[in-house]
Amino acid sequence: MSERNNTVFAVLYKYNDPRISPFYQLYAISASDGTVRFIFPLPVEACEFSFAQDTTKLICSSGYVFDISSFEPKLIHDFNWV
Repeated sequence: MSERNNTVFAVLYKYNDPRISPFYQLYAISASDGTVRFIFPLPVEACEFSFAQDTTKLICSSGYVFDISSFEPKLIHDFNWV
């Protein structure tokens, strides 16, 4: 829950056609009325996620860091963990 913009964030595993790999999506849901503010597809190679900085950043295991403080997530870092 981001109190800053009154939004609940959730990372959900979306299933597609069996021949296509499943993938994750970031959902932003209004804490006031439950409406979905946006759905953002996350990188296919990312499989673990963590929220940081009062739920304004999303860190992916692939090394991507997204700023989610606005209604349009933006890639702000691409770390190489190796």
